[in-house]
Amino acid sequence: AILSTCGYPPEKGAGLWEEGVKRWCRYGELEYLGILCRRDWGRGEPFLNEEREQAARDFARALWMTLRGAEVIRACPVVAVPVSGGERLVALEIARQAVPEVAEKELLRLDFPMVHDRARLRQSHDQAAARVMAVLDTGRDVAMLSLGDPSLYATYSPIQERVLTAGYQAVTIPGVPSFCAVAARLNMSLTRPHLPVHIIPGGYPGVEEALKAPGTKVLMKAGKEAARVAGLLRDRPHAARMVSDCGLPTEEVWEDLSRVEGQRSYFSTILIREEG
Repeated sequence: AILSTCGYPPEKGAGLWEEGVKRWCRYGELEYLGILCRRDWGRGEPFLNEEREQAARDFARALWMTLRGAEVIRACPVVAVPVSGGERLVALEIARQAVPEVAEKELLRLDFPMVHDRARLRQSHDQAAARVMAVLDTGRDVAMLSLGDPSLYATYSPIQERVLTAGYQAVTIPGVPSFCAVAARLNMSLTRPHLPVHIIPGGYPGVEEALKAPGTKVLMKAGKEAARVAGLLRDRPHAARMVSDCGLPTEEVWEDLSRVEGQRSYFSTILIREEG
């Protein structure tokens, strides 16, 4: 990947440079991921502004997708997109950044209601799996998008299980778990070599007891839990940090959980690390 500036319009000032890097990648059997280039006008004009800052964030976010994941998306004619309320399809937005060819794919929208009713969830999973298998029966492969890693609290898992049980094939491509991305955003390690890491889903009824466990605690999808956790940790308010919408334009970083007010994004991750 290339981050570059030039004094000419990017298509003129960086075109030859990009072509040279592409050829070098082919020669060295490397994967070329793209370029982000902005013109530097000089003459005392400030280079960095809000638009360019956001462009850099978007470019970096697209690079989070694994190379294998991008390869599979390009190869599949149909892309399954999880829909969980609202019109914004975050996984699809990220995929489009990394794989522009997604715009040419047939999209299969799969509804996943954000409820705790197990019967209703099973029904939605059965229906989504049936729609995927209907496409497979036509001889076409399906790439299902997932935020983070598909093996961790992901909508992909129940669909994969049903597809495999029905006798079809499924291949799981690992991704970047949200808590690893959050730890990187906070520029911190998750734990120490002699301490464990506990992963706790938001809304878990035993969160109070879970927080007493030794080592690092990770609370995922915890936008509703910030105030509650802050109260449980009032004797050590700086032990917990939270990032909402990590890597997205709406990202928020909370260095002190006690300062969080109201309900935050569903995609919020809280890290509570024990020292020592």
